[in-house]
Amino acid sequence: MAAEAFELSFQQKRMWSAATSAPDFCTRCTVALSGELDVSALRRALYEVVDHHEILHIIFPRGEGGPVQAVGPVTFDWNEDDLTHMPPASREARLEEISQIERRHTFDFERGPLVRARLIALTSQQYKLLLQMPSLCGDAATLRIVFDEIALRYAGEEKPPAADRFQYIDCSAWQDELFEEQNAEADRGRRYWSDERTANLALALPFEREATADFELLSCSIAISAAS
Repeated sequence: MAAEAFELSFQQKRMWSAATSAPDFCTRCTVALSGELDVSALRRALYEVVDHHEILHIIFPRGEGGPVQAVGPVTFDWNEDDLTHMPPASREARLEEISQIERRHTFDFERGPLVRARLIALTSQQYKLLLQMPSLCGDAATLRIVFDEIALRYAGEEKPPAADRFQYIDCSAWQDELFEEQNAEADRGRRYWSDERTANLALALPFEREATADFELLSCSIAISAAS
C-alpha cells in the first residue's frame, strides 16, 4: 500500500532543485567518540532517533504535479570501517579518503534512505562517526538534536516518545492550510508578507544562511556512556 503523500513545505520547494542536483547540498557532521564503544547499541540508538522523527525517514516520490513527501520505512544507510591495523599516517590518509567519498555520495530521493552513517574505528578507543542527510531533511540544528538524542538513547535515558507528537509533515500541512484559507485574517496576512517582500526586507532566520558551492563539515564531540 502506497504511503500518503503530502506537499512539500515552502522551504523544501525553495531548495528542491539545488538539493536534488548537487551532492554538496547536504547537512553533514563528524563526531569524535572516545572510550569502549558498544557499536550495536549505537546503531540501535540511531535507529530509534530516526524512528522518532518522520523527517529522518521521509522520501520524495514523484506526484502528478511534481515531487511530494511521504513517510517511508524506518531505515538508514550504515557502514563501518576498521582502520585500527594501519599506522597513524596511513590511517589519517584513509580517513580523509573516506570523508571525500562520503561528500560525493548521492541520495535516492524517491526511494531513500536519506540518512547515511559511517562509523570508522581508528583505535580500540577512538572512533569517528560521519553522518549526513539532504538539506531537505535537516540542518545544523537538526544534527545537534539528533546527536543529543543518540547520546540519551545510548545511555538508556530517553523516555518513549508520545504517540501524538507533532511532526514536520504536520507543520508543513498546517502552513499549506494557512496559505490556502479564504478569510479576512488570512487575506491580511498574505497582503502583509507580500508588502514586506516587495520592500525587500531581509529576514534572518535561525540557522539559515546563503548557500554556496563550498561546504564545511560540522565537527563536534559528544560524551556517550553505556547504561548501567
